[in-house]
Amino acid sequence: LVGAWVPLSSTRSRLTQAEARALEVEHELEQAKALGVKLGERAAALSAEKSAAVERGRSDAAELLSANAELGRLRLRLARARAEQQPRPAATNPRDGKRLQAEARALIRAGKAQEGAERLTTAIRADAQNADLYVDRAFVRMQLKDFQGATSDCESALRLNPNHALAWNNLAMIRLGQGDGPNALKLARRALQSDQNLVNAWIMRLSAAAMTKQWEEALLAGEGALQRLPAGDPRRAMVERSLKNARAKRDAAEPSPTPTR
Repeated sequence: LVGAWVPLSSTRSRLTQAEARALEVEHELEQAKALGVKLGERAAALSAEKSAAVERGRSDAAELLSANAELGRLRLRLARARAEQQPRPAATNPRDGKRLQAEARALIRAGKAQEGAERLTTAIRADAQNADLYVDRAFVRMQLKDFQGATSDCESALRLNPNHALAWNNLAMIRLGQGDGPNALKLARRALQSDQNLVNAWIMRLSAAAMTKQWEEALLAGEGALQRLPAGDPRRAMVERSLKNARAKRDAAEPSPTPTR
């Protein structure tokens, strides 16, 4: 028993040391927690900066696209203005207009749409009362995505000849391309009032009626197109597919009033 005795002072010293170490560990834990909070706050701040940078990038990209689109429109307007300001040819008569129209069509068939449009502008100066020239240039301008210029040409043609079926049909094509199905349908009908045998107007009426989900009218227009398309014409297959789709949509929908021819 005497050998197992431990001085009380020694025990107290060890307890004091343990308590001191515990306090040190607690202090270190507090410091670690504080550091963790700071790191978390820094991480959140960096994440917010990253999100803001991404948004700025998206905004800059949108502004760039808008600026490019506006630049394209300005270039088209400048090209039209330059073409219209060119000096008139010395000889200005309908024969020149017909010759220049033939040259323009050859250029267009060769894939030179811009040159064809410029040749048609010269032809219009030679024969400004020829509605066909405006219609031809409108079609080329549609190929060049100059829908404003194409619309203006169609309107010029209709001022000269209010019953020009191709001018009405070109306007229908422009409206359909812009997603304006109701007006495209009205314009296609008007084209057919001028020329019941204009196959492209029947096809345009079919497309516009399908866009507006007027299935009965789409069927009527498709049948009108097939009646006028010659055997072997590649457009027959497209019309037949559209008719098949229109019948399926009509059968799945509520019956609609039968349109008038």
